[in-house]
Amino acid sequence: MYRFQIIAVMLLLALVSSSPAVADDLTAQEIFEGMIYYENDQLVAQPDISDYHCTVTQTVTRAGARITEEMVKDIYFMIPAFQLHFIDGTPAYYFDNDAILVTLESMELDRLRDATNNDVDCYVLMATPTDPAFARFNTTYYVAKDDFRHVMTVKFGSSDQLDTTTTTLNYTYGPAGPFQLTQRILAETFNEEGALIHTVDAVYTDYEFGLGLDIEFFINPIMDGDGTVHPIWN
Repeated sequence: MYRFQIIAVMLLLALVSSSPAVADDLTAQEIFEGMIYYENDQLVAQPDISDYHCTVTQTVTRAGARITEEMVKDIYFMIPAFQLHFIDGTPAYYFDNDAILVTLESMELDRLRDATNNDVDCYVLMATPTDPAFARFNTTYYVAKDDFRHVMTVKFGSSDQLDTTTTTLNYTYGPAGPFQLTQRILAETFNEEGALIHTVDAVYTDYEFGLGLDIEFFINPIMDGDGTVHPIWN
Protein backbone atom coordinates (compact mmCIF):
# COMPACT_ATOMS: atom_id res chain seq x y z
CA MET A 1 0.00 0.00 0.00
CA TYR A 2 2.86 2.35 0.80
CA ARG A 3 5.34 1.02 -1.76
CA PHE A 4 4.74 3.63 -4.44
CA GLN A 5 4.72 6.36 -1.82
CA ILE A 6 8.18 5.45 -0.55
CA ILE A 7 9.63 5.40 -4.08
CA ALA A 8 8.20 8.87 -4.69
CA VAL A 9 9.58 10.10 -1.38
CA MET A 10 13.05 8.71 -2.17
CA LEU A 11 13.07 10.50 -5.52
CA LEU A 12 11.96 13.70 -3.84
CA LEU A 13 14.68 13.37 -1.23
CA ALA A 14 17.27 13.03 -3.98
CA LEU A 15 16.06 16.28 -5.52
CA VAL A 16 15.87 18.27 -2.31
CA SER A 17 18.43 16.57 -0.09
CA SER A 18 19.30 19.88 1.53
CA SER A 19 15.83 20.15 3.07
CA PRO A 20 15.53 18.34 6.44
CA ALA A 21 11.79 19.06 6.54
CA VAL A 22 11.10 16.40 3.88
CA ALA A 23 12.89 13.70 5.90
CA ASP A 24 10.93 14.69 9.02
CA ASP A 25 7.66 14.04 7.17
CA LEU A 26 8.37 10.33 6.65
CA THR A 27 6.26 7.88 8.62
CA ALA A 28 7.60 4.83 10.41
CA GLN A 29 5.99 2.58 7.77
CA GLU A 30 7.61 4.48 4.89
CA ILE A 31 11.05 4.33 6.49
CA PHE A 32 10.64 0.62 7.23
CA GLU A 33 9.66 -0.12 3.62
CA GLY A 34 12.64 1.88 2.39
CA MET A 35 14.85 -0.37 4.53
CA ILE A 36 13.45 -3.72 3.43
CA TYR A 37 13.47 -2.70 -0.24
CA TYR A 38 17.03 -1.31 -0.17
CA GLU A 39 18.47 -3.95 -2.54
CA ASN A 40 15.33 -3.96 -4.66
CA ASP A 41 15.49 -0.20 -5.24
CA GLN A 42 19.13 -0.39 -6.35
CA LEU A 43 18.24 -3.02 -8.94
CA VAL A 44 15.35 -0.84 -10.12
CA ALA A 45 17.92 1.88 -10.84
CA GLN A 46 19.78 -0.53 -13.14
CA PRO A 47 17.16 -1.66 -15.70
CA ASP A 48 19.55 -4.15 -17.31
CA ILE A 49 19.97 -6.06 -14.02
CA SER A 50 17.08 -7.64 -12.18
CA ASP A 51 18.77 -10.28 -10.01
CA TYR A 52 21.94 -11.36 -8.25
CA HIS A 53 23.62 -14.20 -6.39
CA CYS A 54 26.10 -14.07 -3.52
CA THR A 55 27.85 -16.51 -1.20
CA VAL A 56 27.54 -16.12 2.57
CA THR A 57 30.03 -17.69 4.98
CA GLN A 58 28.47 -17.73 8.43
CA THR A 59 30.56 -18.43 11.52
CA VAL A 60 28.77 -19.13 14.81
CA THR A 61 30.74 -18.92 18.05
CA ARG A 62 29.23 -19.95 21.38
CA ALA A 63 31.14 -18.13 24.06
CA GLY A 64 30.48 -20.40 27.03
CA ALA A 65 31.15 -23.66 25.22
CA ARG A 66 33.99 -22.20 23.14
CA ILE A 67 32.49 -23.89 20.08
CA THR A 68 32.78 -22.44 16.59
CA GLU A 69 30.72 -23.68 13.64
CA GLU A 70 30.87 -22.56 10.03
CA MET A 71 28.16 -22.76 7.38
CA VAL A 72 28.20 -21.66 3.75
CA LYS A 73 25.01 -20.64 2.00
CA ASP A 74 24.05 -19.04 -1.30
CA ILE A 75 21.46 -16.30 -1.67
CA TYR A 76 19.61 -15.51 -4.89
CA PHE A 77 17.76 -12.20 -5.06
CA MET A 78 15.37 -10.80 -7.67
CA ILE A 79 13.01 -7.87 -8.08
CA PRO A 80 10.51 -7.50 -6.43
CA ALA A 81 12.43 -8.47 -3.28
CA PHE A 82 12.36 -12.26 -3.63
CA GLN A 83 15.12 -14.26 -1.95
CA LEU A 84 16.02 -17.93 -2.03
CA HIS A 85 18.59 -19.36 0.37
CA PHE A 86 20.63 -22.49 -0.32
CA ILE A 87 22.52 -24.03 2.60
CA ASP A 88 25.40 -26.29 1.57
CA GLY A 89 23.84 -26.63 -1.88
CA THR A 90 20.34 -27.55 -0.67
CA PRO A 91 17.40 -25.12 -1.01
CA ALA A 92 16.67 -23.96 2.54
CA TYR A 93 13.89 -21.40 2.30
CA TYR A 94 12.19 -18.87 0.09
CA PHE A 95 11.72 -15.37 1.45
CA ASP A 96 9.52 -12.57 0.17
CA ASN A 97 10.05 -9.21 1.86
CA ASP A 98 6.38 -8.36 1.31
CA ALA A 99 5.69 -10.97 4.00
CA ILE A 100 7.35 -8.65 6.52
CA LEU A 101 4.60 -6.12 5.93
CA VAL A 102 2.01 -8.79 6.73
CA THR A 103 3.89 -9.62 9.93
CA LEU A 104 3.87 -5.96 10.89
CA GLU A 105 0.09 -6.05 10.98
CA SER A 106 0.50 -7.82 14.34
CA MET A 107 3.04 -5.27 15.56
CA GLU A 108 3.07 -1.61 16.42
CA LEU A 109 5.72 0.30 14.48
CA ASP A 110 6.82 3.63 15.94
CA ARG A 111 9.34 6.21 14.85
CA LEU A 112 11.70 7.23 17.66
CA ARG A 113 14.08 10.16 17.89
CA ASP A 114 16.67 10.21 15.08
CA ALA A 115 20.18 9.18 16.12
CA THR A 116 23.74 8.78 14.84
CA ASN A 117 24.92 5.17 14.72
CA ASN A 118 28.37 4.10 13.54
CA ASP A 119 28.85 7.68 12.29
CA VAL A 120 25.71 7.38 10.13
CA ASP A 121 22.71 9.69 10.54
CA CYS A 122 19.79 7.33 11.09
CA TYR A 123 16.06 7.15 11.40
CA VAL A 124 15.16 4.99 14.41
CA LEU A 125 12.13 2.68 14.46
CA MET A 126 10.76 0.32 17.10
CA ALA A 127 8.52 -2.67 16.38
CA THR A 128 6.54 -4.06 19.32
CA PRO A 129 4.07 -6.99 19.18
CA THR A 130 0.47 -5.98 19.86
CA ASP A 131 -0.20 -9.33 21.58
CA PRO A 132 0.24 -8.67 25.34
CA ALA A 133 1.85 -12.09 25.75
CA PHE A 134 4.79 -10.93 23.65
CA ALA A 135 4.79 -7.25 24.56
CA ARG A 136 8.19 -7.53 26.24
CA PHE A 137 9.77 -8.41 22.91
CA ASN A 138 10.76 -5.52 20.71
CA THR A 139 13.09 -4.71 17.84
CA THR A 140 14.78 -1.38 17.19
CA TYR A 141 15.95 -0.55 13.66
CA TYR A 142 18.53 2.06 12.72
CA VAL A 143 18.05 3.09 9.07
CA ALA A 144 20.46 5.35 7.15
CA LYS A 145 18.87 8.63 6.15
CA ASP A 146 20.80 8.97 2.92
CA ASP A 147 19.69 5.74 1.21
CA PHE A 148 17.60 3.69 3.70
CA ARG A 149 20.23 0.95 4.14
CA HIS A 150 19.97 -1.12 7.31
CA VAL A 151 22.65 0.12 9.75
CA MET A 152 21.87 -1.74 12.98
CA THR A 153 19.16 -3.83 14.64
CA VAL A 154 18.72 -4.37 18.37
CA LYS A 155 16.40 -7.22 19.40
CA PHE A 156 15.22 -7.50 23.00
CA GLY A 157 13.40 -10.55 24.29
CA SER A 158 12.02 -11.46 27.70
CA SER A 159 9.26 -13.70 29.02
CA ASP A 160 8.46 -16.02 31.90
CA GLN A 161 9.75 -18.95 29.87
CA LEU A 162 12.84 -17.33 28.33
CA ASP A 163 15.76 -15.48 29.84
CA THR A 164 16.19 -11.86 28.89
CA THR A 165 18.55 -11.48 25.94
CA THR A 166 19.64 -8.65 23.72
CA THR A 167 20.91 -9.26 20.18
CA THR A 168 22.68 -6.51 18.25
CA LEU A 169 23.20 -6.83 14.50
CA ASN A 170 25.63 -4.46 12.79
CA TYR A 171 25.61 -4.19 8.99
CA THR A 172 28.61 -3.34 6.79
CA TYR A 173 28.19 -2.38 3.12
CA GLY A 174 30.66 -2.11 0.28
CA PRO A 175 30.87 -1.93 -3.52
CA ALA A 176 29.48 -4.93 -5.39
CA GLY A 177 29.25 -4.34 -9.11
CA PRO A 178 27.29 -1.11 -9.63
CA PHE A 179 25.76 -1.30 -6.14
CA GLN A 180 26.49 -0.85 -2.45
CA LEU A 181 25.43 -4.17 -0.95
CA THR A 182 25.90 -6.12 2.27
CA GLN A 183 29.46 -7.22 2.96
CA ARG A 184 29.05 -8.36 6.56
CA ILE A 185 26.43 -8.79 9.28
CA LEU A 186 27.80 -9.29 12.79
CA ALA A 187 25.23 -10.45 15.35
CA GLU A 188 26.09 -10.55 19.05
CA THR A 189 23.74 -11.89 21.74
CA PHE A 190 24.08 -10.91 25.40
CA ASN A 191 22.32 -12.15 28.53
CA GLU A 192 20.71 -9.82 31.07
CA GLU A 193 24.03 -9.47 32.93
CA GLY A 194 25.63 -8.18 29.74
CA ALA A 195 27.77 -11.26 29.15
CA LEU A 196 28.27 -12.34 25.53
CA ILE A 197 26.46 -15.62 24.81
CA HIS A 198 27.26 -16.14 21.15
CA THR A 199 28.12 -14.37 17.91
CA VAL A 200 27.09 -14.98 14.31
CA ASP A 201 29.48 -13.45 11.79
CA ALA A 202 28.15 -13.55 8.22
CA VAL A 203 30.46 -12.45 5.38
CA TYR A 204 28.98 -11.83 1.90
CA THR A 205 31.18 -12.47 -1.15
CA ASP A 206 31.17 -13.47 -4.83
CA TYR A 207 28.32 -11.26 -6.02
CA GLU A 208 27.09 -12.07 -9.54
CA PHE A 209 24.49 -10.02 -11.40
CA GLY A 210 22.08 -10.52 -14.29
CA LEU A 211 21.61 -14.28 -14.00
CA GLY A 212 18.30 -14.21 -15.87
CA LEU A 213 16.28 -15.72 -13.01
CA ASP A 214 12.50 -15.81 -13.10
CA ILE A 215 9.86 -16.06 -10.41
CA GLU A 216 9.47 -19.83 -10.79
CA PHE A 217 13.05 -20.27 -9.60
CA PHE A 218 12.05 -18.72 -6.28
CA ILE A 219 8.57 -20.10 -5.75
CA ASN A 220 9.21 -23.71 -6.88
CA PRO A 221 12.86 -24.48 -6.12
CA ILE A 222 12.61 -28.06 -4.79
CA MET A 223 11.94 -31.09 -6.96
CA ASP A 224 11.59 -34.71 -5.84
CA GLY A 225 13.19 -37.51 -7.82
CA ASP A 226 9.91 -37.99 -9.68
CA GLY A 227 9.87 -34.33 -10.73
CA THR A 228 7.25 -33.21 -8.20
CA VAL A 229 7.77 -29.55 -7.31
CA HIS A 230 7.18 -28.21 -3.80
CA PRO A 231 6.98 -24.49 -2.92
CA ILE A 232 9.14 -23.25 -0.05
CA TRP A 233 7.88 -20.66 2.38
CA ASN A 234 9.81 -19.08 5.23
